Amino acid sequence: MDEYTAAGVERRKQRVGRPRRLDGDLCYLRRFLAFCRAIFSGAGTPAIEVSSEVAETFRRVAEALERHASLLGGRISDRDRKVVLDSLGNTGSDYRAKVYAHGFSGRQTPLGVVELLAFFDVAVNYMDHSIRANRREDGLYHSYNLMKVDGDRIVIRRLYEMLEGQVAALSSGLSCADSVALLDALRLSRLYRADQNSYVLYPDRKLPGFLEKNNIPAAAIAQSKTLAAMIERGDRRIVVQDLNGVAHFNAAFRNACC
Repeated sequence: MDEYTAAGVERRKQRVGRPRRLDGDLCYLRRFLAFCRAIFSGAGTPAIEVSSEVAETFRRVAEALERHASLLGGRISDRDRKVVLDSLGNTGSDYRAKVYAHGFSGRQTPLGVVELLAFFDVAVNYMDHSIRANRREDGLYHSYNLMKVDGDRIVIRRLYEMLEGQVAALSSGLSCADSVALLDALRLSRLYRADQNSYVLYPDRKLPGFLEKNNIPAAAIAQSKTLAAMIERGDRRIVVQDLNGVAHFNAAFRNACC
């Protein structure tokens, strides 16, 4: 319930802009939605009763997906991505707030199987669009992305290739041609080790050594009057300057509790 207090709202504002992870679960969700469509299409009943609160939320989600479905015809911009996410996120927040505040009413509402099938169709279209958008130029698929909320935009940053993303893509329902193309690209990628005739989870990367870590660029210190003044007077609470004049964050820092 803390997230609905003034302090909780303020904390959420402070978190805006932090990277959020998007991963290969998208591919598994696509497979699950296709599975659900097959199950409900053979349900043999015109409607299924669910709680009124769930029915209302379901219809709002379905309406939001339908309203923005025209975006699937091309590349989705950072601003459009934020609009769609806000529509879906606000629906989830309203549902959670209502249930936390009042509980479930106990009323049941019929959801037509036709509604469910239409929802599965449009949702799978979104999944397919996202999977295609994550196809790399080398034929592999992005496994993880970082999202950053920046004002009225959501910016996506790609991470390096990973084996699990390729496995997820293969299981998502790719066509035979796309699956073969991915397998060919996988053999030519950095994930393949010829000496073992096998694949690694991540490509070998050159990681920074110990002495290369926790070095604050001099230009960054110069831009902060506070840090520059603290170094000048020998205040080591935040940054410490070594014998070579390189600044480092105080080693006693610990990650804050969220």
